[in-house]
Amino acid sequence: MSQSPNLLLPYLAAAQAQKHVTHNEAIRSLDALVQLSVLDKDLATPPAAPANGDRYIVPASATGAWASHVNKLAAYQDGAWAFFQPREGWLSWVADEDKLYAWSGSAWIAAASGGTASVNPTPLVGINATADTTNRLSVAAPATLLNHKGGGHQLKLNKAAATDTGTILFQTGFSGRAEMGTIGDNSWRLKVSADGATWKTPLTINTAGQTTFAGLVTINTNDGVAFSSTFPTFRFFDSDGAPDSRYYDMYMDSGSFNLRVINDAYTAANSIISSQRSGITVNAVDIGGPTSIKGAVTPLVDNGYSCGTASKRWSVVYAATGVIQTSDARDKIVEGTLAGIAGRMVDAVDPVVFRWRNGGVRIDDVEDDVAAPAVDIQRTPDAAARVRNRPAPRATRTPGQRLHAGFLAQDIKVAMSAAGIDFAAWGLDDVSDAQSRQHLRPDQLIPVLWAALKETRAQVEKLQQGKRN
Repeated sequence: MSQSPNLLLPYLAAAQAQKHVTHNEAIRSLDALVQLSVLDKDLATPPAAPANGDRYIVPASATGAWASHVNKLAAYQDGAWAFFQPREGWLSWVADEDKLYAWSGSAWIAAASGGTASVNPTPLVGINATADTTNRLSVAAPATLLNHKGGGHQLKLNKAAATDTGTILFQTGFSGRAEMGTIGDNSWRLKVSADGATWKTPLTINTAGQTTFAGLVTINTNDGVAFSSTFPTFRFFDSDGAPDSRYYDMYMDSGSFNLRVINDAYTAANSIISSQRSGITVNAVDIGGPTSIKGAVTPLVDNGYSCGTASKRWSVVYAATGVIQTSDARDKIVEGTLAGIAGRMVDAVDPVVFRWRNGGVRIDDVEDDVAAPAVDIQRTPDAAARVRNRPAPRATRTPGQRLHAGFLAQDIKVAMSAAGIDFAAWGLDDVSDAQSRQHLRPDQLIPVLWAALKETRAQVEKLQQGKRN
C-alpha cells in the first residue's frame, strides 16, 4: 500500500531515494485538508492572484484550471492548484457564507442549523431549552419568527383523524388558559379556562361555516364593561361610561328573546322587548323613560287581535283624537233596531258614582341583594363578575282615590235580559266561565241612549203638538 486509506497521503517506501519529496507531499496534503476552511464554493473562475494556501470548493460552473474538477477541493500551493477529491462525511467551513458544509457523497450540503439542507430525521431539537419525547421541539426565546421565503407562509397542524386534536394552546405557568383549533372533530373552536381544569367553549365554527356563540358576546366602540350574564348574550356599547351613556343586550333566556338597556352605573338592567312564542312584550322603560315608536303600529292581520287583555289592561290611554271605528254599512249585517228596548234599559239602570278598588299599580325598582362594588366598574376587569342581574321591578296595587261616574256591568246585564236582548255592550272576560269578571263596552251603550233620546223627543213633540191643537 503506497497511500493512507482516508486522506490518501503518500507513504515513504523502503530504500526510497529523495524521501523528503514524498514526506513534503504528505505534509502539503495535510495542510490543505486538516481544519478545512474554504473561501468560497460558488466562485466559477479561479482567482487571478490567489494567495498561497487559499482553498475553494469547485462549483459545477467552473472554468479555466478548475473546469474538470467540479466539487473537488482546490488548494493553491507553491504557485499551482492542487485538487483533492472529498470523501463522504468531510466537513468544510465556507467563509463567505459563515456556514458549515458536508460532502454527502454526491453534493456539498449544509451541515449546520444555519443551512438549508434537511437534518431529518432527528428525534429531539432544543433551542435554548431541553426537548423531551412529548415536546420534541422546544424553544426558549423572547420571540419566534417564521418568515416567508419569496411569498406567503403557512403554519400547518396536521392530525391523523378528525377525532384527534390539532390546536394551539396558550399557557400561563405551564397551565392552559386558552386553546384554539380542531378538537375532537373538524369544527374550529376557541376554548378558555381560568384554572387549566375547567374549560368553556365560547366560539365554535363548523365546517358549514355556521358560527355558534356560547356565553356573553360584547361589541364595543370603546372600553366599556361587561355586565354580568348567565345566558347567551350579544352586547352593544355606545360609549366608555360618559354621562348619559347606555349599552344594550340581546339575549336568550328560557326560550325568550330579550332586548334590554343597562343603566349609567352598569349595575342594573331593564328589559325593553321580550319575545316568546306566545307574543312580544314591549316594556315602557329606558331606565324609567317611555317607549317611543315612530310610525304606525298595526296588528299582523285585520280584526284578528286585541290591544290588551282582561287581566292586562292599560291604565290610561292618551290620544289627540277619538277612537275611529269601522262603521260602513257595507261591513255590517243589520239585525234590527233598539226601538222599544232602549227606554226600558235606561229606566232599569241607574248610573253610579264609584271609586276603583284597584286604582292602579305602583312600579317600584327593587334593589339588588348585592350592593354595587366600591370600584370603578368601567375599568376593573373582574368587577362585572360581582354585579348580578337586577331583579324585575315590583308592582304594588293601590286603591282608587278619585270618584268616577259610570255603570255596573251586572246592572246592564239585568236590563238587557229584561228587555230580551243580548248584545256586545256587556260580556264575560271568560265566555266559558259564567262566574268570570264582567265587562262593558261603553261605545255600545251610546246607541241605547240615542234610541231612548229619540223616543223621548218623539213623545215631547207629540205633547207639544197636542198643546198647539
